[in-house]
Amino acid sequence: SLMEQAEKSIKRLHRQLVEDAAGFRHFQDEQRHRTRKRLKRLRYAVEFVAPLYPKKAIQKYLSHIRPALDALGEFNDLVVAEQLFRTEAEKDQRAWFAVGWIVAQRTLILQDCANALEQLPQAPKFWS
Repeated sequence: SLMEQAEKSIKRLHRQLVEDAAGFRHFQDEQRHRTRKRLKRLRYAVEFVAPLYPKKAIQKYLSHIRPALDALGEFNDLVVAEQLFRTEAEKDQRAWFAVGWIVAQRTLILQDCANALEQLPQAPKFWS
């Protein structure tokens, strides 16, 4: 049934994200981006099946994954900005200031990402 297939997919993504959380601090940027894409797919899957489950259960679950989504989105923005400013720094040395600021912010946001992902195992599961 649709519900069984959806649950299977959601469980798999949730499990993969819990595994990713354990090593996230040591991942390369490509692996971190893969984690972000998984988390987005999980959110989309949960929102798709939301009408089949109690509204409060879905809202509780989504509220536990939102901090990770926000942090990973911000981290991705910094990765892209760093690449752009490093390219610009080849032409204009003043861009190195931005690169330095971005690198410092990445460190802070990386910590936020890891902390938010580490909360996923405690997310109240709405599925059976």
